[in-house]
Amino acid sequence: MRGYKLDSAPGREIIIDKEAYLYFGGTSYLGLQTCVNFQDILIDAIKTYGTNHGASRKANIQFGVYDAAEKLLSVNCKAEQAVTLSSGFLVGQLVARYFNTDNYECYYAPKTHTALHLSDSFNHPNYDQLVEAIKYSAKTPVIFCDSIDFYGANYPDFKWLDRIDLTNTILVVDDSHGIGLLGDNGEGIYHYLSHLRVKELVVCASLGKGFGLQGGVILGKEKTINEIKKSDWYAGSSPISPAFMATYINAQVIYKERLQKLKNHIQLFKDELIRTSMFRYMPNYPTYSFQDEGLINHLYESRVIITNFQYPNEHAPTVHRIVLSAHHTTNDIKKITAIINDYYG
Repeated sequence: MRGYKLDSAPGREIIIDKEAYLYFGGTSYLGLQTCVNFQDILIDAIKTYGTNHGASRKANIQFGVYDAAEKLLSVNCKAEQAVTLSSGFLVGQLVARYFNTDNYECYYAPKTHTALHLSDSFNHPNYDQLVEAIKYSAKTPVIFCDSIDFYGANYPDFKWLDRIDLTNTILVVDDSHGIGLLGDNGEGIYHYLSHLRVKELVVCASLGKGFGLQGGVILGKEKTINEIKKSDWYAGSSPISPAFMATYINAQVIYKERLQKLKNHIQLFKDELIRTSMFRYMPNYPTYSFQDEGLINHLYESRVIITNFQYPNEHAPTVHRIVLSAHHTTNDIKKITAIINDYYG
């Protein structure tokens, strides 16, 4: 595994030792961090709202842009209400703490992200054990899971949920890798799962991966969101920058354009790739995972760098993942698929 230090934001290319490499890694799915038009909107917002706003959302001086952006998030994601905080990790922790009471019993699906965990919680090793444990719950069960696990166990089918009585179950989903990407308009997993006869659905997500903004959002019923907003965590934590909220409002056209470009790349990659069976991937999603160490070296020798590191800790298996982004060009997609096709001959 090779590690690299960069001096600027990665785009479709990164420079290493003065050499240019195509970059198919990271989580900037819409390629917004290097999108000039998006940067211009953000810079204008910073000039209006400043670089940061550290006051509590409960303070006597507030920005109206928060309410406007949260209303737009709830409409776009087809949820009753939304509330934002300064990071995706923080919204996960707030939701986990909200349900950590005597009224509920919390269960964690395999590979659930650390953001949803408290100090004494743990992921079930497999779905059979998870389903069996929930059968004997004496309280209202709350299931925590990720929308995207990169292996297809959750999105798109969530087949294991068919084995659970959801009518008395609360489902909490981390949609950090889905919001802004899934659905016709990037509405994410909330609308996708809304057909389930679940007691309640709560979705939390980072805004960084799909929307290019440092912050997090919680989506859910109006009553639940209002209760969450009464918490000390909500009052005591610094909010997301108001400039980011204004950027979300003003970048809607860019989000739509970039999402369509990404969808075109996903289709082209699938059409050009000969040996799709060598990869784990999900329909209409821009990541392709694999285990072949030789392919990593072949890509590197062809001046292509992908996601390749141990996650979430040094004892975990190494992640090998090709990530498509809207900042790539059609020729970039054709080049990497030609390199892969050449390798598998």
